[in-house]
Amino acid sequence: MHDVMFYEAFAEEEQALRHYLPTGCRAGFSAQTVQASGAAAPPAPLISIRTQSILPQSWHPHVRGLLARTTGYDHLRPLRLLDRPPALACLPEYCSRAVAEQAALLWLALLRRLPAQLAQWTTFNRDGLTGGECARRTLAVVGVGRIGHDIVQIGRGLGMKVMGVDPVPRHADVTYR
Repeated sequence: MHDVMFYEAFAEEEQALRHYLPTGCRAGFSAQTVQASGAAAPPAPLISIRTQSILPQSWHPHVRGLLARTTGYDHLRPLRLLDRPPALACLPEYCSRAVAEQAALLWLALLRRLPAQLAQWTTFNRDGLTGGECARRTLAVVGVGRIGHDIVQIGRGLGMKVMGVDPVPRHADVTYR
């Protein structure tokens, strides 16, 4: 049996995690989600997941701790309702800027028509490739937590008018709608 089992762990992440594990810690790694692994019982008392894994109910009494390698923790909330929930934790600063930058990369790729540019690259056909610019556009950020706040800052840096949408306005520097 392992001391800790990491699910949804890709190769680069496994390498980094192994570097930080204490000597003698028996860790298991799987790129699969908990449910895709098909394990009948938890392989360790401490389980680490991302957002896609769902612990089977049969595991609940045997898991002492669940660490989500995520900024958010909404997917852990149902476990708090158990009679004897495991210790639950997330990583509030985990990759929030990287996720925000990935969101910016995707919106810029669409705005600049990157898929069409790549498709027409070899023929040097320029028709239909005129994209837009961010400056003076409005960006609505739905959910202004840590990641959303980073997206707000990126949008502003690109000259966009940025509005936040969130039931709980947490950031004084954001205009909420």
